[in-house]
Amino acid sequence: MHHSMPSPLARPLSYFALSLFGLGCASTPDSSVDRSASGGSAGSLNGSGGANVAGQNFGTSGSAGSTVGGGGTSGGASMGGASVGGASVGGNSNTSGGANSGGANSSGAGGTAGAGGTGPAGTPIPCDAPFSVQSLDGCLTTVEGLQVKFFPIAAGQKVSNLAVYLHSDLAGEWYNNSAFPTIVNWARPKGFLVLAILSPVAGSDGKPRYGIAQAPDADKVAKTIEAFMVAYGPSRQKTFYWGVSGGAWFMTSSFIAHVGEHYPGIFAVNCGGSGRSWGWSWDPSQDTTTRGEIALLMNYGTNDFLATDEAGSVKDFQNRGFAVEQIVQQGASHCNHPIDQPTIDFWTKHL
Repeated sequence: MHHSMPSPLARPLSYFALSLFGLGCASTPDSSVDRSASGGSAGSLNGSGGANVAGQNFGTSGSAGSTVGGGGTSGGASMGGASVGGASVGGNSNTSGGANSGGANSSGAGGTAGAGGTGPAGTPIPCDAPFSVQSLDGCLTTVEGLQVKFFPIAAGQKVSNLAVYLHSDLAGEWYNNSAFPTIVNWARPKGFLVLAILSPVAGSDGKPRYGIAQAPDADKVAKTIEAFMVAYGPSRQKTFYWGVSGGAWFMTSSFIAHVGEHYPGIFAVNCGGSGRSWGWSWDPSQDTTTRGEIALLMNYGTNDFLATDEAGSVKDFQNRGFAVEQIVQQGASHCNHPIDQPTIDFWTKHL
């Protein structure tokens, strides 16, 4: 089922069209969370080849990180490099079956706007295909042309906030649902509706990648978020975001720059960073109110092949006046360090 909402954006949004390699992330299972599928090579974002990150572990084990101040090199990815092909992915392969009103659906999950909500909720988004992971009931559906997985809260409970996940390149942890249990178990009792949006773009291999998404793709993701805003009436001033690798790269490259004015929130940016941002449609030096509603955590390892760009993103957003924290995991390679707990700890500071 395709669920469509009008665009929420109040004015035309400009962007820089760039061609970049994607950020391929893969992992092997560990004792906590298996976050990906088979591997692949990840580009360095400068067109000079890539580092293979197959076998990296996205779980919650790993060397302890140390919280450090800002700083870091300004770095920044070269905007040269190879162009990316690949057809758009998303809502054309909506899973059939699954009752719209039964099983793990959204019936009763919305209701009226909860604490921190902005107004009456609309019609809850139907569940096209129920699924379950570790006894958590979820729904797969298509909203504004993008495939979405979401986890309805208890019937009659009010939705206070959205928690939005942007997956790694290849989306292994999105497909096998390993990214969700820890976060959902923490978020759902608080009235958070957790949703994970499949990237609107794919690489030449046909697999979804946020690591090549640009400003127009931020518009598409924003339209899907808007549909959930209208359906459930959560706070518009505080959405909780988390992402890894390509999804984290997309947050720092153009998502906040392009649509952050309309969808501000608390961003846990894990093992991904673009070095600099582009496609700004708003001026955070002028709109200090919205800027104050956005906070970022950069969580990455010293041996991450994106470490220079991740440190560059810290500097970029600090220079623009945003509140930025970073956790540098000593000796950790790409995404081979705690993800869920630093995300939860950072969100908890901003409840």
